[in-house]
Amino acid sequence: GGGRPRAARVVAAQREVAAAMSCAFFDTFAAAGGEGSMRRWYLARPRLAEGDYRHVTPAGARVIGNLLYQALLKGYDDFLAGQ
Repeated sequence: GGGRPRAARVVAAQREVAAAMSCAFFDTFAAAGGEGSMRRWYLARPRLAEGDYRHVTPAGARVIGNLLYQALLKGYDDFLAGQ
């Protein structure tokens, strides 16, 4: 139990370390839909998350890969617009 508070702590720590290292950060939790997303992903057809509500299926991994790809393209477009 307590997945959301744990996820929030993990994301906060990852974000902090990324900032300290001057590294980009992709918030997979937020991109996937935030609170309650793993249950929604589990109930989706095709199923996007495993029953443990912590791991994604291969279909879910493709969705996350696509979200990351879209974020990278947006970041690049934003960079070009700022030049």
